[in-house]
Amino acid sequence: MDESPYVDCPYFKAGSLILVFGQSRSGKSTWLKNVLLENETHFENPIKQLVYVYQKLDDNISEVKRKFKTSATFIKNIPSDIDDNLVPGQSVIVFDDCELLLKKKQNRETLFNLGMINAHHNKVTVFISFQTYGIFYKKSPLNDLLDQATNLILFGSMNFQNKSLKGFLNGYEIDLKGNQTLYELFKEFVLQKGVEIDQKIQYRYLWIDLHPNLTRAEVWAHVLECDDQSLVSFHP
Repeated sequence: MDESPYVDCPYFKAGSLILVFGQSRSGKSTWLKNVLLENETHFENPIKQLVYVYQKLDDNISEVKRKFKTSATFIKNIPSDIDDNLVPGQSVIVFDDCELLLKKKQNRETLFNLGMINAHHNKVTVFISFQTYGIFYKKSPLNDLLDQATNLILFGSMNFQNKSLKGFLNGYEIDLKGNQTLYELFKEFVLQKGVEIDQKIQYRYLWIDLHPNLTRAEVWAHVLECDDQSLVSFHP
């Protein structure tokens, strides 16, 4: 594992579907803000159009508003025509902690169509952040989005229990030292955040790049340019 902070960050290709998981105050919204503010570095194409769906205005969203000004739209609901008039390859849609909105069937269908069709075919990049890991359960109506995701960002959570996530992560064939599984590494280095274990580095989140264009497996440990917390990045 290369733990140098100077390793190039992986970036999001046009048409990516990025699923972000972690409980409230885990750092998801701050991470989203940093990625968007640094979009010239972390995206295949700079963002020309941003649609940001949020539940509560905070400092993170205010910073994003100042960055994008007239090239962004900020809304508190999910209109069925949210994908109309988007620019292929240069539009980004963010759903920031919108699980309450997903109780409505129409909203789930809109999100599902964005992730399953528009993200890949129309090259629209979609971010969806969740406060729970519930969609890893087969019974979740959004479970199929996991198979379409190009990136998973997994933050640590207190009182974490999800056997479905364990099975999902261990399904990847990654050759780790000591025959360790990907879930074991996530549990040891991310879930036990703040616990000193033999002076091992504790990371805020695990970034898994699943883009089908990847040609070889890579493992990086690094930070975003304006992120003061470490992460671990796997490319199966």
